[in-house]
Amino acid sequence: MINKLICTILMLTFLVGTFFMPVSAYTTSDEDTADLIYEITVSNIDGDIIDDCIISICEDGNITIQLPEPHILSAENQIKVTALLAEDETPAKDILVTVLDYQDNSAADFTNIHGKITVPLRDNGYTDESGFVRVNGYLVFIEDATAPIAGAYVVNIEDKAFTILLPDTRTFSGDNNITITILYVSDETPAEGMSVAVSDFNEQTFTDITDENGKVIMPPVDTDCNDKDNVPESTPAPPTSGGGSSGGGGSSRNNFRFGGGNVIVVTPQELTHTAYITGYPTGIFMPENSMTRAEAAALFARLLIALRGDGTSTQHSFSDVSASAWYSRYISYLRNHNVVTGYDNGTFRPNDNITRAEFVTMAVRFNKIYGNNTFAGVTDTVFSDVSSECWAFESIKTAVSKGWIHGYYDGTFRSENDITRAESVAVVNRLLGRMADASFIDANIPALTRFYDVPSSHWAYYEIIEATNIHTYIKNIQNNEIWIAIKK
Repeated sequence: MINKLICTILMLTFLVGTFFMPVSAYTTSDEDTADLIYEITVSNIDGDIIDDCIISICEDGNITIQLPEPHILSAENQIKVTALLAEDETPAKDILVTVLDYQDNSAADFTNIHGKITVPLRDNGYTDESGFVRVNGYLVFIEDATAPIAGAYVVNIEDKAFTILLPDTRTFSGDNNITITILYVSDETPAEGMSVAVSDFNEQTFTDITDENGKVIMPPVDTDCNDKDNVPESTPAPPTSGGGSSGGGGSSRNNFRFGGGNVIVVTPQELTHTAYITGYPTGIFMPENSMTRAEAAALFARLLIALRGDGTSTQHSFSDVSASAWYSRYISYLRNHNVVTGYDNGTFRPNDNITRAEFVTMAVRFNKIYGNNTFAGVTDTVFSDVSSECWAFESIKTAVSKGWIHGYYDGTFRSENDITRAESVAVVNRLLGRMADASFIDANIPALTRFYDVPSSHWAYYEIIEATNIHTYIKNIQNNEIWIAIKK
């Protein structure tokens, strides 16, 4: 007799985020599912494991996952789940997985041939360094004759229609065709019969239908890419950095241009930038003051906590950091993630000023976790006062090559000089690829967090506004930040 059970919830706490779930404990005694065990892994979009999930498996074998606080489901905080059969680690295909968060958001999908889902689904996105992006139930791959194309903006505007805007580094030419491949995520089979419109920054647009291999090649054979007839006459120019309506809500701030001979209006994904540094209770920022090591630790810790969604503790090994100090949890958090190491005598010296060398070293270690490489700087820069024997040589070299920080006009770096609070904000904004929308800021001054000692004439005025105000924004087709609203 089949013993029917309701969907049972089991609370689990794991160190590594991989859960072994016996299906037979939660399902019928049907011989097809008896003694079957799932191995389930839950992570964020960057692959960081999420611990302490609540897992339930219903009698039909479907899986429900409750995320712990503070993890939430959103387009910018997608969740990845992998379900394998523990016996032989083969993918558990076609299993309905529902993910919920503490704010009662939910998203569901069926596992693909690899036993994986990524939720919630998005109808738009940029191709990664490998040329791939997932939009809704499709996997899109874009390449030219030489390499995959990163940074192409792809939108699944309706069931079988896609618009693609190439990055400004790629344009159509007769000797360098661009190939788009579209697959179904579920089984990675070709998606035949998809309408694809592709535009470049020269406003050339071509359309075609994917073949039996899910492919289109742009431009089509025998097309003259210099023929002005290929350019849509009425296509508007894309938004520029800082452009748009003064209030931040006009359509010129929200619309992207795509081709196919027509204008297709697309609303980009609205994102949020957190404030990662604060001023002082008296309403000042003290931009020219040196930053302390504790303040630097707090800055980087806030950013990592916002990214990873995990918590802090006051447990650490530094003899001069009191558990009751305001900065204790931040220093402990960075120590646990190997962003800071302290000194050989077991101290951290939280109230000492941080030097330029120490700050960029902390920034490089932080970036290994954060994983952002927006800016490119000058490679092979040599400073007269930084030898290869310098303890921070590699960090300084990395930070300069990525464009985060610069040397001085006389060819020095001055690694032992203190870094100011304004300089540190400029470095971090470059590291994160955060660029203030000057037009929005100038038009919304009353809504901003501002400081008496940072007038609009200060060289770091916009940098400090960017870093101290929580704001929603979109990225335009040139990947510039367009602010939408201030959040308190």
